[in-house]
Amino acid sequence: GQDLSKAVQKIQTALHNDDGKGSVPPYELGSGWFGSLINEDISRLDDQEQSHWHALFHQLSKASAGKPTKKFIATVNPLIDEIGVKSFKTLSNRWLIAAAKRDVSSTVETHTYKESTYNYTVHEYIEAHSHNLLKGLLWSMSRFHDQESLKSIALLVEKCFQKIPEQGPAAAGVGNAGIYTLAQSKGLGGVSHLSRLKLRIRQNNTQKLI
Repeated sequence: GQDLSKAVQKIQTALHNDDGKGSVPPYELGSGWFGSLINEDISRLDDQEQSHWHALFHQLSKASAGKPTKKFIATVNPLIDEIGVKSFKTLSNRWLIAAAKRDVSSTVETHTYKESTYNYTVHEYIEAHSHNLLKGLLWSMSRFHDQESLKSIALLVEKCFQKIPEQGPAAAGVGNAGIYTLAQSKGLGGVSHLSRLKLRIRQNNTQKLI
């Protein structure tokens, strides 16, 4: 969960800062499917590029509020520039599309209490500790207004509001971050996607937000 993830990051940062190299500590992406996808892509880059991405991940993971602050955007933008806008958009859109196409996984768990055995189903879309990272990634894309990025964001938003039995939307916080970013778009591109989403997403509070 979020608390354990934060503790891990603090310990890793402390250990890394003690090595005398002064480089950016790796961000712990975890072993879930989304973290594994990013890890695989990042591992193909050279050390400097990886360091730039990990610096960005550390900032994106702080996206716990309802919308980004000016400080958040001001901190993230230079990190994106260090990565390079083209490289950032290429990988970010790849990750957003992969998340939009991802099916909700369902596993049956068994619990035994006294002499009784109970079966229950656990549903998961994106691992919980990656939610803030994905929210921050969406917020960071508010500076871009190209059709490819807007489409990727809109597809992910729709997926995030897919209903999971006995749970509700798959990832409402992530979806709200996407709605925010679409609303910042210059021109009518973001507006057209929001109009379509308002017809497809049935939750009243989300329709009001749109």
